[in-house]
Amino acid sequence: MALAKLTDIQKIARDCYRGNVEKFSKNAANDVLRAEIIERVGGEWNYTNFQKNKWDVYALLQEIIDVDLVNLSEEAFKQFCEVKNFELGDAPEFVVKNNNLFKVGIIADGINSTRRQRKLGSRVRTEAFKLAIATYEELDRFIAGRIDWKDYVDTVVASFNHEIATQIVGAFGKAYSEIGTNLKVSTNAEGVDEELKKIINRVKGATGKNVEVYGTAEALGKITGAGALVDADDKREIGYVRIFNGTKLIELPNTYNETTDKWALSNDVLYIIPANERVVRLGYEGGVTILEDTTGTHRDDQQIEMTYMQKIHVAVLVAAKFGAVEITE
Repeated sequence: MALAKLTDIQKIARDCYRGNVEKFSKNAANDVLRAEIIERVGGEWNYTNFQKNKWDVYALLQEIIDVDLVNLSEEAFKQFCEVKNFELGDAPEFVVKNNNLFKVGIIADGINSTRRQRKLGSRVRTEAFKLAIATYEELDRFIAGRIDWKDYVDTVVASFNHEIATQIVGAFGKAYSEIGTNLKVSTNAEGVDEELKKIINRVKGATGKNVEVYGTAEALGKITGAGALVDADDKREIGYVRIFNGTKLIELPNTYNETTDKWALSNDVLYIIPANERVVRLGYEGGVTILEDTTGTHRDDQQIEMTYMQKIHVAVLVAAKFGAVEITE
């Protein structure tokens, strides 16, 4: 999927995502999308026309989901994650700058199957796993054209991105679970700042590199900071200080499973990692594929069912020497 040459509809989706109201309002983008769908089914929306031309409609939805998904991922993960697109069937590689610092954790099939391997060169290869979302709509609403397609697409994209975030932070947590004794400390909330200073200095001394502090928003929020006005402004605006004692803080997204009452990544750990390398690599292999069952031959009801699939690659670069501060109650 090469997004260097965007289609007209992808440009609209991208501009709408970026809030480019000079060109398109949200309603205008919806109108353009509806008009494009009507055109692709022959000028009039009804079930017969849809059946004749449905793959043209699915191709349109795939185009929009492709560009929106990449836009959202790049925006959400840009501080710590390099995002790339690859053609279907390619063996994607990422370039790693800090050759002397990193081992590589390859995440092939989800967060519970991390395979760690030492990086032998400046390029990291990844393996893919596939994400899928199954959706349905009632036949009458579908035929009547009552679906808000842009909202539908946005929900699919947001759902994919939520699961990608879960995979990323789960993989990150597993990859950074092995911490050297001298570079790890546990402390209560009152001692976070002092202990963090010590571990920052130890990792700097061990690697000869500047470092960055990674953590969830909740974990970063437990850092007090120097009490300066800029720290107070940061706390009020985003919930944590952006710079601690000259060290950049980077927020990792977190996802919550209300069924198991578990977070994907601990909210009580701060990771101190050598700087100037985004530690996660995210690759999209090919574009989104839509499979459908609109015939009713596999169902007892009259619902329209569609499944969206996307191949994802995730690799976590693991610093050979890194530290952590665990925060106890």
